[in-house]
Amino acid sequence: MEEGTLARRRGSWLGRGVPATTLRRALESYRRDEARARVGRFRGAARAPSEAEVILEHPLLSTDEALERLAEIEAQGMLAAAELRAMRAHVADIRAERVLAPTRAAWRSLSARVVERSGHGARVGDLVEELATPDAEVQRAQREAGVRALERVADEVAPRVAESELRARAVREGALVGDRWAGPASTAAEATTDLSALAQAWLAVTDDAAMELIERAARHEGLARPQRWDELARVLAFRAVRGSFGPRDRGRRVGAPLAVLGFGRELSSVRLEPPHPSVGVRARLAVLDSARDVRVSPAARELGAASELNLAEGVARALGQLLTPAALPFAQRVPVVDHAPRLLAALMQQALVDPVAAPRDRALARERPHHVTALLVLQLAAARTAAAAVALRAEDSPDAAEALSQRVFGVGLPRSLARLALSGERSHAARFLAHLQAFACWSLLRDALDEDWFRNPRAAELLRASMALSATGDARMGVPLPGLFERPLALSDVHVARDRVVELLG
Repeated sequence: MEEGTLARRRGSWLGRGVPATTLRRALESYRRDEARARVGRFRGAARAPSEAEVILEHPLLSTDEALERLAEIEAQGMLAAAELRAMRAHVADIRAERVLAPTRAAWRSLSARVVERSGHGARVGDLVEELATPDAEVQRAQREAGVRALERVADEVAPRVAESELRARAVREGALVGDRWAGPASTAAEATTDLSALAQAWLAVTDDAAMELIERAARHEGLARPQRWDELARVLAFRAVRGSFGPRDRGRRVGAPLAVLGFGRELSSVRLEPPHPSVGVRARLAVLDSARDVRVSPAARELGAASELNLAEGVARALGQLLTPAALPFAQRVPVVDHAPRLLAALMQQALVDPVAAPRDRALARERPHHVTALLVLQLAAARTAAAAVALRAEDSPDAAEALSQRVFGVGLPRSLARLALSGERSHAARFLAHLQAFACWSLLRDALDEDWFRNPRAAELLRASMALSATGDARMGVPLPGLFERPLALSDVHVARDRVVELLG
């Protein structure tokens, strides 16, 4: 990027009296630079700009002047309501990203950070790997020292993460107040209450299934039921079946259900990038061209079943982005929160464990129950963690994070680790909605199209229509499937989703 002159030129686009099309161009330019920088970081490029550096090159999108221009555009009726909502959401997100950027940079460098353990320096990433090792390679004393070191890091990091997220939330909500996408303060509070009620109900109806799955997972792995958080990490590593979920041909495996649905052509525009070094196991996306080029970077840590599941999520989300109608304005084609692609991803994750959808392999038939347990416990844990993060926003107690994490994982987490596990409330809300609706929608799709609905061409049509509806309507409370789910989520859907989980439990 050319510094200085480029920033001034882009800044001049939003001078007073400039038409709405220039704001569109400014946003598209920012998102393009952001995606390119992200790919550079995936590849480990030394000069790849950080999030903060990209924002500096587009200063007016993160200032009050952008909001003033939006208010003028709205007053003059220069944009359709749906595009204006999407545009305001982007501006709010960029303003919040400016607050979060330093924290994101700290997260990326966390794995390489050296902390003291028993008088010696150890990388945080190495300590995390040790906790996921159920073998006798690491002595108990070393493991205990590693646990204490990680807890010290969490004690230091958690308050900083919480503080930056609180400030970012205030900035985002401040930019959205008065806009119909978020509604006035009272409406926004009601929406949060409704979402929190769904989250609390989901936790309540899945408590028993979650604990049964964790016990089943421990038995399959030949381990005792976990009593501490580091013991749970060892169970969820699923080392006994890593050979079945190895990195070789993983891209082909996770793409197969999407090809069966009829999306083989679009899948050719989903491109895998080198693994990203960020903390966590989720895949990261970069939308270089919303119609032709979406990149997916898996996590650098190899965790077998978890790595398989998270790449499946990333590839399906990328496909969902490519299925969004190209004729829509840019702000709607590349939404701030990709509700519909996340729903598609959650549906496709179920395809990996559904007895009808999953590929049959006689050689692996005896291991099948173990495979299903591994993948299902990880899916349910992700859905319940997201629900707990949503519920946490409605709680006032300082002990709420610990209590919710105990409920989700069945083991106690130190307060700092619990807060970190439930941080990232905006992505958690989107993930919770996606999982909840996907569990409910699988049954609805099956009722409408037969049990092998994923082989029915009409299913692809319904899913394409969902991508369009999500981009054009208000998807705050979920994504409608035409003719099946054309309404907001209700508490009754929680029970439909729970029944689907129980069915998969077998």
